[in-house]
Amino acid sequence: MKKKIEISKDFLIKEYLEKRKTMGEIASQLGISTIPIARLLKEYNIASRNRSTCQIKILRNYHDKEWLMNQYLVNEKSMPTIAKEENVSDCIIFKYIKRFGIKTRKNGYQWIGEKNPNFNGYKIQSNGYILDRKLNHQRANGDGYVFRHTLIMEKYLKRNLIKGEVVHHKDGDKKNNSISNLQLFPNMSEHLKYEGKTNRFIKEFLWTKKYPKKLRDKLIDYFNMFLAEK
Repeated sequence: MKKKIEISKDFLIKEYLEKRKTMGEIASQLGISTIPIARLLKEYNIASRNRSTCQIKILRNYHDKEWLMNQYLVNEKSMPTIAKEENVSDCIIFKYIKRFGIKTRKNGYQWIGEKNPNFNGYKIQSNGYILDRKLNHQRANGDGYVFRHTLIMEKYLKRNLIKGEVVHHKDGDKKNNSISNLQLFPNMSEHLKYEGKTNRFIKEFLWTKKYPKKLRDKLIDYFNMFLAEK
């Protein structure tokens, strides 16, 4: 059962009258709707502000676009961090970021580089690829990261990859970037041809009688075990 939140008159006087927070801000801070706030203001005989009175309320830090941009973009703080420092809910900070037209960062990229408390020089995408931070690399993305398999292949070749060249993971594991597991193709077309031949080989070897049955049956068993894995 959810614990009932006790809201005292002194608390409302401090937050609503002295700090001049809106009912919405107080409600977000407490994780409740504005209905009980409005009811208690009336019960405690605290005069609620009308729209014109709200216009002259004390400005808070996050009401300043330049301040908010500096915290979010320059200092690279997350919305929850700013909200905690300002003693408001995350949605209040998000609302002002949207109102000011500040471009939000992508999910999973809340901090960039060394300012990230979890920064270790690399990051892993949801599809398994590992990227290392190389700000001045010709293939660096907007955040300054380059695919690790690209860097390893370039180190092996002792040259930069040519535009269009594709690095392939032989075993399909995007995190296995040992040079023995990497194969270079001159372009995407050749890479797709290779993928097509691989798929055709699997179908032909496993599901036709072109190859010895004894060997084929064993490989079919291994293949079915692979398909059964979660």
